Amino acid sequence: MSVMTYSNPGDVTAELVWVGGGTSPADYEGKDVRGKIVLATGYGGDVHRLGVLTYGARAVVCYLDDERAKLYPDMLQYTGLWPRAEELERVTLGFNITNRQGTRLRDMLLAGKKVVLRAQVKGIGLEPYFMDVVVAVLKGVKRPAEEILMTAHLDHPKESANDNASGSAGMLDVAATLKRLSSEGRLTRPERTLRFLWVPSGTGLCRTSTRTASWQDQNSAALCSPISTST
Repeated sequence: MSVMTYSNPGDVTAELVWVGGGTSPADYEGKDVRGKIVLATGYGGDVHRLGVLTYGARAVVCYLDDERAKLYPDMLQYTGLWPRAEELERVTLGFNITNRQGTRLRDMLLAGKKVVLRAQVKGIGLEPYFMDVVVAVLKGVKRPAEEILMTAHLDHPKESANDNASGSAGMLDVAATLKRLSSEGRLTRPERTLRFLWVPSGTGLCRTSTRTASWQDQNSAALCSPISTST
């Protein structure tokens, strides 16, 4: 079992209700989930948005139910709540469980048994924060107004080498190597400007897209497609 990313702290004891996929209004027809915990096979954030924010459930429990789960019934799927700005004050909590655990709970419910769970998350929960965006630029010699963007994110809810320390470090090495070799005359400077950005995960990349549009308008030049080193 694992806590879904962006869960808030809480302590809930409530009846469990099976809602199938849990990602469409049809999954909730004829079911009273208000004040209860929903069990579903859909993506955690989508289930939370409907089950909790729309229909009044108190928490969500999700498990993977596809071909991968049949091969690896003890595998945990990584999902997060990923709330929108207007949802932050109403976010509760969620858990990912394995297919073996999920199907056992589902079968108990389908057999007419009452299942009561206690869901508990401890921690500081969601809070506003900021993160500085690191930028490095290698100016082009022929068409400097045209830019090639390379991006990597520095943070992650469950950061690791693959997500995304390796991408961030690799891009830093690329930038430093290009700068050094071009300064030494061992490599021709690029025709277009290379802009390297180390940004927050997810939302930082969205902000980058907005920012690049303003660069394009300001420079009145074509903007080349970004290259992401996020993994």
